[in-house]
Amino acid sequence: MQVLNRKSFKLPFVGKDKFVRLTRVGLGYDGGSFHVRDNNNVEKIVDIISDVLGEKVSFFQTCVLCGQDFLCSGCRHQDLCPTKDLPLQCICENCRATPKLYDQYVKNLGSGKLASTELR
Repeated sequence: MQVLNRKSFKLPFVGKDKFVRLTRVGLGYDGGSFHVRDNNNVEKIVDIISDVLGEKVSFFQTCVLCGQDFLCSGCRHQDLCPTKDLPLQCICENCRATPKLYDQYVKNLGSGKLASTELR
């Protein structure tokens, strides 16, 4: 399994047809590297990239509180999570250990201090 960072990753030459498919399902391309620009078709993105690389791929999650990239493999909620290994956002284990986590999340949400949801 190959783990990718949604903000920037490289793929081998994919040809015109696959390149068009990748950009239509939500990838962006900037001078040699791809990035996830739209999360609406993440399952299709994962399927196409897995096909291109010839192996299963997963993505780092990004913490909505601190902005840190992390893997799902260490999360105790991994078995129940519907977005495991997808290029989305979650809360990392360090932030999850914060006292009054929900209060901090709501405070940051109201003040606009959540980690950027920008994909790039």
